[in-house]
Amino acid sequence: MKNIAVFFLIFMVSMSFLYLLLQAEIVEKGFVLSLKKERIESLVANKERVEIEISHLSSMERIKEIATNKLGMVLPERTIFLAAADRKVQLMGSEAAVAEYRNETGLIR
Repeated sequence: MKNIAVFFLIFMVSMSFLYLLLQAEIVEKGFVLSLKKERIESLVANKERVEIEISHLSSMERIKEIATNKLGMVLPERTIFLAAADRKVQLMGSEAAVAEYRNETGLIR
C-alpha cells in the first residue's frame, strides 16, 4: 500500500511538472507569435508607404516637370505613328512616303 502511495505521489509530481512545462511552452509560443504579428504589421505598413511613394514618383505630372525643368526637354510639335509590317520601309524623309506605303499595304491610319 505504501508503494502505491509513493508511486501515486511521484506520478502526480511528474504530471504537475509536465503541466507547468507545457504551460511555459504555451506562454513562450504566444510571445513569439505576438512578436511575429507586430513584425507583419510593420512590414505591411512599410509596404503601403513604399507603394504610395512609388505612385508619387511615377506620376506623369512629376515626370513631365522633371523632364522639362531639370533636363531641358521639350514637348514635340507633332507625333507621327508608323505601323509595323513584315517588310522594311525605307523612309524618304517625308510623310508622303509613309502614306504611300500604308496605301500599298492596306493599313489604315
